[in-house]
Amino acid sequence: LSNSFERTGVIYIEYSLKNRILASERLAAYKMVSHGVVIFIIAVVIYLLLYRLINVRLNKLMVGTSALSEGNFDTRVIIKGTDEISQLGDSFNTMAEKISHLILDESNAQKKLLKLNKSLELNSVDLKNAVDEQAESERIMRLSLQASGTGIFTFDFTSGVLYWDEKSCEIFD
Repeated sequence: LSNSFERTGVIYIEYSLKNRILASERLAAYKMVSHGVVIFIIAVVIYLLLYRLINVRLNKLMVGTSALSEGNFDTRVIIKGTDEISQLGDSFNTMAEKISHLILDESNAQKKLLKLNKSLELNSVDLKNAVDEQAESERIMRLSLQASGTGIFTFDFTSGVLYWDEKSCEIFD
């Protein structure tokens, strides 16, 4: 073949890009919708996982506070993690521990107070008996002094009281 070309005619080829552009637009729209659906599904799954993770842990705290409010001071919650909810669980456990110690301390103080009250009651009875004995001793001494008719005085060493009759007063006046 030779390198020389002769022009013998014109061929006209018509090619429309419109169909190709429409096909590209449809494909892009399909990809956008399918990617949107996939992203939406992933978002819903992540939401449900986070909701479950947070909700389960908060429910543990709610059950714990309910038990604590009903007087079960040994209630503790186990919440794993390092976020604010697990810190709240640790704070709950610390609070429950302190309340438990306060209740125990208060109970021990009440027991000690009851013992002291019983001891005080016993001491009160002993004191009343001692006062009654002292009064009886004084009554007997006064009767003895009155009966003697002489100037007598005496000292009671147990009570530290000095007794004398009217005659003794006359002698010392």
